[in-house]
Amino acid sequence: MVTGGEEGCWFLDETRQLGHQKAFQVKAVDTTGCGDVFHGVYAATLAQGATLQERLRLASAAAAMKALHPGAQRGSPTKSQVDDFLKTQA
Repeated sequence: MVTGGEEGCWFLDETRQLGHQKAFQVKAVDTTGCGDVFHGVYAATLAQGATLQERLRLASAAAAMKALHPGAQRGSPTKSQVDDFLKTQA
């Protein structure tokens, strides 16, 4: 997987086909820590058995939400906050 910030991320799926997950568009305040949040959520959801698409969507949403807050640790969302955010997205 290769992450590209506001460009989203690119990945190889289970069949080794190249895929792209768009980033969620937000008015970013600070992107410090967004990659860490993305990879942390990705790893946690992998351990929980989520599908590749679920992992990418949740990780992308969490990273976008983190960008709404200044600082490296401040603003890391909870699972319920990510779920609520995703309900507002098309």
